[in-house]
Amino acid sequence: MRGAVAAPLPGAPGPPIDFLRDEVVEICGALALGGSLLRRLGLGAEAARLEALFGAVEERLAEAQSAAALSPASGS
Repeated sequence: MRGAVAAPLPGAPGPPIDFLRDEVVEICGALALGGSLLRRLGLGAEAARLEALFGAVEERLAEAQSAAALSPASGS
């Protein structure tokens, strides 16, 4: 007998996903463009949500860069 799988809470981070650098650039561009278009259409709340997602991606990238810069070189 299998137990029911609980649905993740809205806004809860899922498991980490690895993306290629080009994919991240495309995702960030799409989020920025979407936010801009929504704001032009007068949909400020929706635009703010996309802008928040863009900010989260940007923050994670900065954290990953900092961690990579602070970690000792492998093989040394």
